[in-house]
Amino acid sequence: MKKVSTALVLALIASCGGGEPQPADGGSVPTGADVPLPAIDMYLVIADSIGVEMGDSNYVFGMPMIAAHAPDGEIAVFDAQKMALLFYTPDGEFVRQVGREGSGPGEFLMPSSFAFVPGGGLVVADAMSGKLTFFDSTYTYAREVSGFFPQPPAQIRCTADGAVVGLQSVFEQDEEGMRLGFKLARWEGEDFEETVVYHETLNPFDPTDIASAIQENMFFFTTTDEGMVFRSPFSSSNFLIEGYQPDGTSCLMIEDDDYRRVPKSEEEIQTEIDLVNERLSMAGVPPGTIEWEPDPYRPAVFGLFMDAGEHLWARLGYYREVVFEVFDTDGNHVAYAMLDYPGDVDDLVTWQVIVDEQGILAFDTSPEDYPRIYMLEESEEMPQD
Repeated sequence: MKKVSTALVLALIASCGGGEPQPADGGSVPTGADVPLPAIDMYLVIADSIGVEMGDSNYVFGMPMIAAHAPDGEIAVFDAQKMALLFYTPDGEFVRQVGREGSGPGEFLMPSSFAFVPGGGLVVADAMSGKLTFFDSTYTYAREVSGFFPQPPAQIRCTADGAVVGLQSVFEQDEEGMRLGFKLARWEGEDFEETVVYHETLNPFDPTDIASAIQENMFFFTTTDEGMVFRSPFSSSNFLIEGYQPDGTSCLMIEDDDYRRVPKSEEEIQTEIDLVNERLSMAGVPPGTIEWEPDPYRPAVFGLFMDAGEHLWARLGYYREVVFEVFDTDGNHVAYAMLDYPGDVDDLVTWQVIVDEQGILAFDTSPEDYPRIYMLEESEEMPQD
């Protein structure tokens, strides 16, 4: 069985929630109630997809975990079962495979994120192997950086000047005990030095309560090519987005004083438990080692993304539907966008929708039939049934 660190476990299940159940109060929407949708300005419509149930193995996905566009528009998908990055043209034709399972140069044990360098190249964060792997503009292995404590950044973004901004787990041990948390920092230069820490949070760590550790410390982030950084806590308690200049100077705060917590349904909670157990098992954690107790409330923000026009997309986690609020980099509201989903809205609890500079992608992390990567298009008109 693989040796699995606490930091890797946190990276694997951070997208699923956490925290101890709390009683409903005056700051919550009543259980079973739906939040009225805002006036939608644009719809995200499925235009095409990649993936087949049977046939050419290049199109049969095992377990897609990450998807993004390359700067030239190609679509890259990390498949956790194949342990490789698969590349496709914007039209969905297979192009190449990068990496394979292993601990050698250019090989992966369990990547948690990858990012494209605007000037060409690719960086893969591999939590299990404890390193960042760099590929050149032809996706040939170039070098790796290791020696991180306790782990390399689990989530990363690259800026135009070659710096890497990332979310890294932090452990501190002193006479009062162990504290765990996360920091958002910037690394750059040939020696890959940490030059800026944008945010850091630490709390006493109870190894029997991993869920609360994530709920209290985890956050989402994104960057512009020029290096502006935006983050939002993974919290059901309040709506907050903070912005920083590349040097770490705070420059933006978006809050919603009218935000009220929304309880998850029993189905959402069970789906989350099943998904977390699946990811822990995939990481080699023995069954029953970690008892996951989901936060009974939906998160205020469930992801941050940056598009080509440097608009900040915040996925609003308190809707059953996939809804984004779009801001400019000064924090001004621009639009509301919603995924046009033809099926039962309850199925969307396991959907990931990714906005980047080249377009919008989506996939279901727990599909009923077989995995596919969806290419989405924006439409200002409500799609017809």
